[in-house]
Amino acid sequence: DRLVPLVRRRRSLQVLAWGAMIISLGVVAAVGAVGAARYVYDAPGFLARQTGNYADIQWMNTHLDRLHNRVGSDHKELAYLDVPSILLDSSYQIEISAAELENPHQLLDACRRQGITHLFGSADSFPELREHLRVIYQNPSSRLGGLHFFRESPTEPTAVFEIVYPN
Repeated sequence: DRLVPLVRRRRSLQVLAWGAMIISLGVVAAVGAVGAARYVYDAPGFLARQTGNYADIQWMNTHLDRLHNRVGSDHKELAYLDVPSILLDSSYQIEISAAELENPHQLLDACRRQGITHLFGSADSFPELREHLRVIYQNPSSRLGGLHFFRESPTEPTAVFEIVYPN
């Protein structure tokens, strides 16, 4: 509201404002064009490059039963996971309380109560539950996906753990 009257009064400021607007729109168009070109160039690999932990998600979709399994994860990006899942963070869900997430015995009981059969996270996630976990899949270089526009995304080691509940 305050800048428009100033810009209208001076021709040089109008040219500058138009230039800033054109550059802004040009950047948006360039980003879209580069993304579209990357998709056309390698459509099958596009999601693998742009989506965090996509190879791990594909593995879970292929090897876990969506009718009988449920995945608990400390990773937020599970958009393409077809198996039911829950983010193990009390600020994103209300099924497992913060107190349960902080106590390993309560977390194990909460996972059983919620029907969680597998955990997904970094290779060093869930150290307090290791005696109840069996590694069924490891990926030493899972892409974090879409973090860098002009260079490869960083990677991290990830794992899928099967929960072995005590009798």
